[in-house]
Amino acid sequence: MIAQYGKSLQHVSLPRAKLCTRPPKPEKFGWSVDDRAITALVENCPHLENLDISASSLLTSSAIQTIFRKCSKLKYLTMSGCKEIDGYWTEENISGSSPLVKLDISNCQDLYLTAARCIATTCHALTELDASETGTLNDAAIETLLTNCTNLTDLNLAFCENLTTVGLEAILKTSKLTQLNIRGSFLSLPSEWVAKLISFKESQITTFPEARIYI
Repeated sequence: MIAQYGKSLQHVSLPRAKLCTRPPKPEKFGWSVDDRAITALVENCPHLENLDISASSLLTSSAIQTIFRKCSKLKYLTMSGCKEIDGYWTEENISGSSPLVKLDISNCQDLYLTAARCIATTCHALTELDASETGTLNDAAIETLLTNCTNLTDLNLAFCENLTTVGLEAILKTSKLTQLNIRGSFLSLPSEWVAKLISFKESQITTFPEARIYI
């Protein structure tokens, strides 16, 4: 219905929506947005700027690649808690660049380096990234993201437990950050790294009085 009559739609929110073109898997409870439904949506809503597909338990990486390919005007994408999406959506399957400025991939448990490379190579306009509670995100992924997404000002990496001081060093080199949350990600840091974190926080607050740094 949305896809059929949504030619002019710019904002669509489908968290836990009942928009499914096939029955759910036996182990799934309730209905959810699936890949075919997303394909129908984005192909028929060419003006989408804001899409929320949070907690859509049937979506796979195929749907994300379709969104990146088809939504040429999309600026805000929320896919928090889409637990079936893995990290094997790659830049090779997505042409051109994305106008995304805000991306929420929090609590997507199986995102790997390939996904980070895809975001890094296509989302150069990105200013806000929420990757909190993304358990597979590692230092290499963070380095790739921060090296290529140079406009980031808001970064949430809370409870990303695979990160080490290598990833932290990349974060501390990102001078534009005004919002940073790394709570629960760097436990038992050596004292010299604690000092570096405190120094970074003080520096950012001095440069950007509105800065919010949560460590």
